[in-house]
Amino acid sequence: MIRLVGLAPMTQFIRYCEQTQAPTRTLQWLDRIMNLSMVCYYPLEHIYWLGAHRIIPISEKLVDDAGYWSCRFWAIWIALQFVHLGEEYRVIKSRRQKIYTQGKVDAAQMQQELDAVDADTKSWWIQLLINTCYFPLTMHWSIRGSTFPDVAVGCFGTVAALAQAYNVWHATA
Repeated sequence: MIRLVGLAPMTQFIRYCEQTQAPTRTLQWLDRIMNLSMVCYYPLEHIYWLGAHRIIPISEKLVDDAGYWSCRFWAIWIALQFVHLGEEYRVIKSRRQKIYTQGKVDAAQMQQELDAVDADTKSWWIQLLINTCYFPLTMHWSIRGSTFPDVAVGCFGTVAALAQAYNVWHATA
């Protein structure tokens, strides 16, 4: 049921992305395309969920089609997130290099900047792990008759969920 409220945060995030300048033009455009994939994903996911739970009367074929297409749009988001992560990594590397090559600076300030870059790098690795786990799942749920084993779905889903829980815990600690 909580899936149905995903549209509100998504629209807020789209608005935020448009009002906030990304570090690079590539990231700005990736955010826009990824947001567009979510604009397509959410209504299809809602149709799927409401139809699968017989809350709205629609055919099984429409329920199945909505489910597959929602996962395909999610898979597009995941694929683009790999590109996004690549660009983010380039930005993080550039920030680290800039810290080391800047002129005379206070050692404490330099350490503080390096700590911030290290935190961003750690976050980047966790996002890469989450994305790597979700990619095979989105492919599996996007392909009719996929033979991806249930145990792999459970393992990948568990690792992704634990990594996301760690991110939430770390953000609030």
